This record gives sequence, structure tokens and C-alpha cells, in this order.
Amino acid sequence: MDAEKLNFFFSSAMFFANESKNSEEALTGMAKVLEKTLDIDKVTFIMLKDRQELNKKYDQSFTDYLINTKKFYIDNNLSDFSSFSTLINYKNNGYKSCMFFPLILDGKVSFIIEFLSKKEEQFNERLIDYIMPGVYLVALSITYKNETNISRRLATYFDAVFADANPQMLVSSDDDIIRANKSAINLFSLEVPEMRKLKDILKISFNDLKNQQKIIYNSKMYRVSANIINDNLARIIVEDITQASNYNSIINVLNRSNNTYIVYLDNNFSIVDIIGSGNLFEYTKELLINNNFLNIIGKEQSEKFKNSLINESSGVLEILRESKKSRFNYIAKKVENGYVVMLQDAKLENDVALLKSNINNLLEINSGVVLGVDEIGIIRYSNMAVENIFGLKREMLNGMQLKNLYIEDDILGRDLNYVKNGGKIDNTFVNIRAKDSVISATHSIRLMDNDNDGIKYIIIINELETKRKLNELMSSIASKESTIKKLENETDLKSKFIYNISHELKTPLTNIKGYSKLLYDGEFGALTDEQKEYIKTTLDEADRLMLIIQQVLDAAKLESNKIKLELKEVDLQNMVNNPSIKALEDSAKSKGLQFNWEVSWEVPKITADLNRLLQIFVNLIGNAIKFTNSGTISVKIIRKSKKFIQCNIIDTGIGVSEEDKKKLFRKKFYEATKKGLVQQTNSGTGLGLTIAKDLVKLHGGKISFESELGKGSMFWFTLPINPKQKREKQEKQDSTQSSMQKASESRSNA
Repeated sequence: MDAEKLNFFFSSAMFFANESKNSEEALTGMAKVLEKTLDIDKVTFIMLKDRQELNKKYDQSFTDYLINTKKFYIDNNLSDFSSFSTLINYKNNGYKSCMFFPLILDGKVSFIIEFLSKKEEQFNERLIDYIMPGVYLVALSITYKNETNISRRLATYFDAVFADANPQMLVSSDDDIIRANKSAINLFSLEVPEMRKLKDILKISFNDLKNQQKIIYNSKMYRVSANIINDNLARIIVEDITQASNYNSIINVLNRSNNTYIVYLDNNFSIVDIIGSGNLFEYTKELLINNNFLNIIGKEQSEKFKNSLINESSGVLEILRESKKSRFNYIAKKVENGYVVMLQDAKLENDVALLKSNINNLLEINSGVVLGVDEIGIIRYSNMAVENIFGLKREMLNGMQLKNLYIEDDILGRDLNYVKNGGKIDNTFVNIRAKDSVISATHSIRLMDNDNDGIKYIIIINELETKRKLNELMSSIASKESTIKKLENETDLKSKFIYNISHELKTPLTNIKGYSKLLYDGEFGALTDEQKEYIKTTLDEADRLMLIIQQVLDAAKLESNKIKLELKEVDLQNMVNNPSIKALEDSAKSKGLQFNWEVSWEVPKITADLNRLLQIFVNLIGNAIKFTNSGTISVKIIRKSKKFIQCNIIDTGIGVSEEDKKKLFRKKFYEATKKGLVQQTNSGTGLGLTIAKDLVKLHGGKISFESELGKGSMFWFTLPINPKQKREKQEKQDSTQSSMQKASESRSNA
């Protein structure tokens, strides 16, 4: 449905909703409008309270379908095999398509609207979207005729009408803006609560609304159209007519003059159209259209004219009129589909004055700042936009030295000199002093050839709002980068401290272990069993302390990205015979646990760092043994995909609680509690899982777990079979970074 039909339909709906004397008149009138607007043979409104009439028209099953499902029904090809006998009857009466639309008010079906057409394929869901607001308007008016808050109820059904790109609002009689579409919210800043009054944004009240009126808002001209729905509600549409107003003003001037014309040319310079009331070059418009403009101005001038049309040009053309030459001033500009040429008889000063007046009007409502400056740099004219963009009153600006507005007055001086010597300045970047800030902008400057009220230069300044926002963003990024760098420095210091203190701890601990071992082995004399037990405890605790120190060191290295993998071929089938795995197996069996190591036949040899891979297994299997008191520890390795294998470590231990699940793998000294099931002994740093996760990630894999409290856990991780490509890519990046760093150092030394 086009905009004109939609407007007619909506206006009619408002008329019947407010002016109809009774329900029957409103529904009949609305049906006729729908028939005419949609080109449909028959439309009927049936009120549900008239069940007797409904039962006469439809069979019971069809009535029940519409009322119970509350869904519209469309059949675009009525036949003898239609679903309901009612539809077969319509087919026999010559109808070929139909639509039934249950109208729901307050959650119940109040009306059924019947649409019948003698053409096929006449109905679709989009049609319902078009007619729904108007139909609901009439239905609500009938249903809620006596309610005082009808305006607010009606407003909820106007959303579909608001899909238009033009700003639209629903306004109540007390000037409150009840609803507004996105365009209106963006244009008038309606998200700010204090901007929700009509008077505040349009400077007019509900009582001032007319069918159409014009306003100026933020240096632009708008047409305000008002549809008065009732005494308490109006729909307002706002259209930007700035450009249209500008063009109409120019055309009005042209149509009042017999000697000023605008000629539209295609890319081949053929005349497409002419605006102007006189006969250009003594020929009628009909004779000139489709003729080549270059042939009219002659070969000698045509080459010069063509060469000047790169962007925009102006000059004089001599045309043969009535056996004598006449001079025309012209301005020509390249546009998308050809050229626009403005021609004016060089003798007609009166028309020039009219055109000048019109240009002044254009400048006045231009969205950019326009300044008229005299020969010594004093501002003699400024348009409305200065108050908006600069935050300065026009009275304050007029009479001020132009250079006081510029941060870089040397750029201004350079550009003015260039223009004074015949040049043109377009879109030079400058910084302008506003009331409370500095504005990034561009300026364009033109020299006025004739005396124009003392104005020598016209300067147009356009704010670069994007650049201002970009500067603010860059400033914010710089601040955040400084914070990040500070945090990185603190992290490096922390890592270095941990690294150094850990190494310092290892030295005395090595001596403690060494001498304790000598004592245990009887190097300094035989020991009693009780003494040997004490020394054994010392050795065990020293081993545990060494493991903790090593874990802290590994965690610090991983956090500082100081661990590099030594990749080589690893056979997972034979890993069970590794001393570290054997030690874990012995540890499990000493607790009475069964230990299984299973590798699927389809698992190939992989490329990995064997020592780091063992470290992952030791951490995960060690945890499983630690938290399992009976049952089995199983390691199952399978091929997950073409490129990855998966290692599962399964235990029948105490499991992990929901609370602890959230805290595992964190880079903190944290260990899951045993929730009273078993006394907690041999607690560690809680870094084992974090280290395992980082080492898996360093290999290019992933790690996770599944667990149920009291029933056991499965920790699993994946590894790439051959991470060669990833390694080559990293080596290439490292090489590139190294080359760039060397080049930078060379430049610095030079």
C-alpha cells in the first residue's frame, strides 16, 4: 500500500472513530473504505455479540476455529476441497480468495472482519500490518466510547503507523508527548525527561496545531503536519524541508525572471530539462530539449567549457541571438548523471539582486557556520548556526576580529592571502575557539568580486563532530593504556619477586634434603626405627615443599610467558612406563586403588613437550589419587577428531561441589574443600590445575571437567596431534618482530 492510500485509510479511520453516530455506521463506513483502498470486492465487520448472525454465515467448526485460535485465516485459492464448508460456499458464489481477521480487545475476540475477493492471491500478512492500526482505532472507539482515558488506550495501537522514517509523535491536549518513533527521539533528544513537552521542542502548543505549518529547529526548516484525532490527542509528522525550501526559493526566483535559467545536461551534454520562464537563446524549451548544448554554444567555446567541468566552473559564454552575440554568465557543476548549468544574462542586475537575496536566505539556514568578513578581517555577518555550534550570540560575534576565533591564526592568514590572489579554499582543517571548548572543523573561503555591504570574504565552517569524538576516544584509550602498562609493570615485578624468592628457597631446601638422606641411609651411624621414621617425614615434607616451590615458579613463568615448549614426537602408548607415571601408579596402589592406563588403537604419536605433558598428567592424576579413598583411577586416551586427541582422567573420589566448581582453574592459591567427607590432609597451593590449564593452552588444546559430589570426577584435556603449522606461524611472527626491533634500533643508532 503506497503512502497516499495509507494516509487516506488512516484519516478515514480517525473520521469514523470520532464522527460516527453509532457502531453500525462506523463499521459500514470502515468496510467501504477498506474495499476502496485495498481494491477488494467485499468487506464485512461482524460483532461477536451477534452470535445468531455469525452462526448464519459460518459453520460451527469455522466459528470455533476463529474464536478459539484467535488467529487470522487466509485462503488464496478457494476450491471444492477447502477446509471448511463455509469456504466452499464462498467459492460457489464466485469468490477465489478470502481472509478472516479476528479482532482481539481485552484478550477476547470482539469482531470478525471478513475479506472476499474474486481474484486469487489477494491476501497476505503484510496487508494485516497495514490495516491493523486503523481497524483497531474504529473498534476501540466503539468499544470504549464512554471512557475518559480513550486517548491513552488509542495511543498503544499507533506503533505500526510509526514505522515511517519521518519523525512522528502522539501528543495529548496538555502538551505531553505520549509516543514518539526513533526518528523523533533522535532529532529532538526525547530520551531526556525534561524534553517531553511539545512546547519545549517546537515552541507551539496543542492548541496552536494546524494542518500544516513551518518551523526552524537547529538551523533547519521543518514542515509540521498535524492530524487532530480528537479533543485530547493529535498525531504530528515532522518533515525536513530545508533543501526543498532552498530549491523552491531558487526556482521561484527563476520563474519570475525571463533571463535566468538552469539547464540540466546528461553525460553526453544533451539538454534534459530547462528551468526558467523565458525563451533561452530565443528558442522555446521544446526545441532545445534533446539537442546537444555544445552545438549551441559553438565548437570554439565547447572545448573550453568541457575542460572546465572537472568539479565546478564559472565564466562567460557568448551566444548568437537574433544575428548578434549576447553574453551569459554561467556556473556549471558536475553531478551524478550529468551536469547542471546556471545561465544568466550578464546585463540583468535586477535579477542578480533577487538571486543575492535568495542566496542570503540559503546562507541563513545553512547547517554550517557562515561568516561574512571585510577586507581587514572584521566579521560583518554571521548566520543562525553560530549560536548552536559556537555557543556565541550573533551580536557578540559581529564586529569581532576573525583571527580571534582561530587557534592557528597563521593558517587563516595563509588561506585568506591565497583567496585574495584568485585561489579557492575548500575544507582546510582548523581548530576554532567556541564558548567553552575548542572545536575541530573545516573551513572553505571564497572572495566576493563586487562590493557586498563591505563583505570581502565568505567563510563556511563545518564542525568535525566525528573528529572531536575520536579525540575524546583516543584520550580515553591513552589513559587506559597507561593504566594497563602500570599493571603490567606491577605484574612483572611480582613475577620477578616470586621467581627470585623461589630460587632462594630451593638452595637451603636442597641442603636439607641432602643431609636428611645421608642420615636416613646411615652415613653418620645407625638409626632406630623411630628415628628413621622422623627422617622419612622430613624427606617427604621437603619433597612436598620442593613441589610447591616448583609450582609457584611454573605459575610465575607461565604468567610472564617465559615457558617455551620443546616439541618432539611422543608415544602415548608407552608413556605408562615412564617413571613419573609408574610412581603415580604405585601411589594409587598403596592407597588400595586400582590404576588403569588405556590408549585407543587409533591414537597416533603426537608432537608435544614430553616433560610438560608429564607435568599435566602428574597434576591431574595426583589430584585424583589425593581425593579418592576407594575405587579406581582410570586414564583413557582417545582420538577426538582428525586433528585432536583427548585424555580423560576419571576417579571414583569425593567429587567437586557446585560452589567449588566455579573456583577451579583460577589463578589463585585455592584448593577444593572435602566438605567433611574425608579429613583434609596434604593440602597444597591449589596451583596444580591452573598450571595444567596453562600448559594445555600453550600446546593449543583445551581443558575442562565434569563432576558430581560424592560420586567422582572426570578431568579431560585435548591436544593437537601435530601443532606444526601453529609453531611455524609463531616462529614467523617472532622472526618478523625481531627484524622490526633490529630495524628500529638501527634507526635509533643512526
